[in-house]
Amino acid sequence: MGSQAACVLAYLERSIDADEAEMLGFPVTDAATLIERPIDAPMKWVPKPSEGGGPATGYESETRIRGSFKVESYSYNWLDPERCDGTVCEIDNQATTEQAPCPERYLMMQVSGDLETLDRAIRAQFPLQAVNVRLPAQVDDVVVAAAADLSEVRGSLRVDPDVPPPRVGRLDLSLQFADSQHRGYGALDVGVTPDWENLSEDARSAVTGPLSYYAPLQARWGDYPFEPVPAYTSRMRLAVLAMASVLSACGSSNGPGDLDDPDVRAKLRELALQSASNSGVPSPQTMLAVWSPDHQAAEKVVSGSIVVDHVPVYVVEMTGETFTSLHAPPGVAPPHGDVLTLTIDAQTFEGTDVGIGNAMTDLRKIDAHVVDLLAD
Repeated sequence: MGSQAACVLAYLERSIDADEAEMLGFPVTDAATLIERPIDAPMKWVPKPSEGGGPATGYESETRIRGSFKVESYSYNWLDPERCDGTVCEIDNQATTEQAPCPERYLMMQVSGDLETLDRAIRAQFPLQAVNVRLPAQVDDVVVAAAADLSEVRGSLRVDPDVPPPRVGRLDLSLQFADSQHRGYGALDVGVTPDWENLSEDARSAVTGPLSYYAPLQARWGDYPFEPVPAYTSRMRLAVLAMASVLSACGSSNGPGDLDDPDVRAKLRELALQSASNSGVPSPQTMLAVWSPDHQAAEKVVSGSIVVDHVPVYVVEMTGETFTSLHAPPGVAPPHGDVLTLTIDAQTFEGTDVGIGNAMTDLRKIDAHVVDLLAD
């Protein structure tokens, strides 16, 4: 997979309704029913250690959350048959790129809603946004991953970020119906980051690690099959059953994804070095890793590629000399660049995505807990 997933430029898009979605082979009715189920459940606020500021205040540890979401519309996307032939896609500059990273068709569910907690800590409106990718015939993996601007959230909750301005705050919602009984597991994360899009290069380099992310509080609700491990992550997608399998397979956990476990770091380092060597760089200069509970969310940050699973993954980013891909479509020069990025299934340690490019990804946008794999 190229680091920019150029085949996404070959999609056509139009809005459709639920009836047309069903006719096109997307069984959305049951998914919409789950998403629109009213939320009314006991909830816990869980404080989280954050070096980017002081503790949050203005909330009660145990309260109740209420709210509802509505599926407003559907965005149907398909690869332009005049630009894609099943193997490669032609993009705007007449170049071609692999078609494989991009599904032939997919659907985005557009949802809006509101939430409030009975301790009056928050009242939040979630504007219309895409929250779930669906493939043809897909009936499971119903997820709501939505965000609200923290500056527009009302209530008694107060935060104390040291993140330097300009900065942005988010209230991130993750809701997943993870088991056969379609019980909803939910989380809200309060977070503040630098406004990277409006920071100059000099200002970006001046933002130190502890000030790059402030995440003092998380809310959790739902009928969890186990007590969740306290998380570093800022956006829990709650792939609960998959994460439970990871924790069970790896033994006791020091944190999400066990990045604090030297054995896990060693395994990731071995996989990364093998991939780097295969790409022509046996000794990368840097090697950073981060864990994400959601493959889809991580890949959106790394490459913009469209994936439909929500399993936990590691993302490893390396720099050094010029990395060169071993694969390319016929007649196309192999991709090459100064940055190699790997996405690795956290349960199986199998690679899911590989990207080569010239621009580094700020892994802190995935999670604040970034680990240097070459430091051991």
